[in-house]
Amino acid sequence: MKKNILKIIIIAACFTFVLVISLVQLKKAPEERNPNEENSSEGKSEEADVSEEHAEPEEVTEEIELVNNPDLRILITSSDFSNDIHEKVKVTSDEAFKLLGEDGTLYAEYNAWEIIDLDDFGLKEGENLIFESQSKMSVLSLSRAQGTPEYYGKLQIYKEDGGYSIINIVPLEKYLLTVVPSEMLSTYPLEALKAQAICARSYAYHYVVNSSGLLHDAHMNDSTDFQVYNNIQETDTTNRAVQETEGMILTEAGIPVPTYFFSTSCGFTTNETVWKEYFGGMEIEPGETPKVAYQAGSNEEHREIRFESVTVAEPQAVETMSTGMSVGILYTADALVQEQNFRAYITSDAWDFLEAEEQWYRWSYHGSIDSAVIGERLAARYAVRPDLILTLDETDENYVNQPIETIGTVTNIEVVKRLPGGVADELKIETTQNSYLVIGEYNIRYVLSDGVSEIIRNDGTAVTVSSLLPSAYFIIEPETESPEGIKEIYLIGGGYGHGVGMSQNGARQAALRGMDCEDILELFYKGLELRKIK
Repeated sequence: MKKNILKIIIIAACFTFVLVISLVQLKKAPEERNPNEENSSEGKSEEADVSEEHAEPEEVTEEIELVNNPDLRILITSSDFSNDIHEKVKVTSDEAFKLLGEDGTLYAEYNAWEIIDLDDFGLKEGENLIFESQSKMSVLSLSRAQGTPEYYGKLQIYKEDGGYSIINIVPLEKYLLTVVPSEMLSTYPLEALKAQAICARSYAYHYVVNSSGLLHDAHMNDSTDFQVYNNIQETDTTNRAVQETEGMILTEAGIPVPTYFFSTSCGFTTNETVWKEYFGGMEIEPGETPKVAYQAGSNEEHREIRFESVTVAEPQAVETMSTGMSVGILYTADALVQEQNFRAYITSDAWDFLEAEEQWYRWSYHGSIDSAVIGERLAARYAVRPDLILTLDETDENYVNQPIETIGTVTNIEVVKRLPGGVADELKIETTQNSYLVIGEYNIRYVLSDGVSEIIRNDGTAVTVSSLLPSAYFIIEPETESPEGIKEIYLIGGGYGHGVGMSQNGARQAALRGMDCEDILELFYKGLELRKIK
């Protein structure tokens, strides 16, 4: 009996010891998140876009109580938007301003236009100071398209290894005053600007309730990694768009939605699977539904487009219909995953589509193919996303992760997979040495751009797009071949940007045709609820 009791005591003690150790290890385990892989952006000197490659937050799935006009924490990047760390920071204000500690303790007061150099404080790494003004704070050591940027709210400045980081603590509605003009031209119709304001507010609120994983708990940074902030000064028209939509956001099941937007569509948009981080580079599991594709057509139907201007290569993929005096075509975004259908569509003028007069609605590109440059670009993207740049394993005929070295001479390039709307999703590049699979629209646009050739736009004007093709909505015409391999490539394409969410020029055209901001949002985000936060 005593032996049995002793055994029970020993077993209980061992169980307690294991439980304590497990709890300690659990407490010490770091919080997991996906770090930013790369600060990459598409140029916005002419058209606005959003980045495809920022960290995806852990989604909130239960309805939450939303607060009107919350404070945002915006990480201010360097003058070229490429770095989170500033070597020097100098601040001032056009009114008297204060220096506060992190707990709100007043340290000092300064006169208007007094210039404060952070180097003078001798901060140690990790320490921070907060500057606050009843007016705006200027960061004299920083440059934006508007010149020296000025910020509402507070500037919290941290000492980092090698410099400083800057967090702008700003109310959401004040933040929007310089997001909207930075993302959409202030000359656009008011209803389009109001749609942009609601999109920008919804997008920002998404990161209020979902962590972005940025430095010092910032909700977003000020670059195209998220939304461009304070690059262009506010205007009366854009301010009105923000004020007239105050508190209005798009939600799904009560949760703020990251309402993506881009410059111009080719007539169709696509869904979030275009960004492979959403699904880990894998195909969607059976039963899993991504965001649906919406089309920027002139018809009131949002899931399908009726038009007369396209000759269909595969009639069985679509449906003919009567449109009064003539026969029209019912064409869906899903039909455009077929190469022959997308080819028929993109080579048509599609004159009765909403954006048919826009510069980027259609474009062509005649570029050079330098095998060495293609190899360098494949290697550069492999370094960022090795799961999306694959090499054929000839032993079992599967594409695998393998570092890119010399690739030989390019002998063939073809699109082998498209997503709804026709966007290229997989590109095969065959060479004298091997075969390579490029996955994802961003990677495809990067690898095929030679950096010097001109894009001929819809209106006949020519521009050079250095690092990326305008979009991945294109077909490849037969290349010029030689004994040394392919030397040139000819593309016929349409649209500018990734193609997810609202086309900004589609919103402009819709507004010019009399649609209000709610109609515009319904066109691009059908099924979402527009609500006003009290």
